[in-house]
Amino acid sequence: MGLPPELETLARTYARAHREAGTSIGAVLIEVKALVRDYSDIDAPIFTPKVVGWTVAGYFAGTGRSPR
Repeated sequence: MGLPPELETLARTYARAHREAGTSIGAVLIEVKALVRDYSDIDAPIFTPKVVGWTVAGYFAGTGRSPR
């Protein structure tokens, strides 16, 4: 049990695509948290922090901005 290794790349790529499309980080995080909750059920509290971290890192990668 755990997160598949390719999920980090997917989360980062997904977030970057949304940033480039003009989606706010808040909207992306709401969607990502819902996806984690839908697919991991009772394990969501365990997996959500890691996936959110990858998403935020992917969203801000290459922007010169530090996520806060």
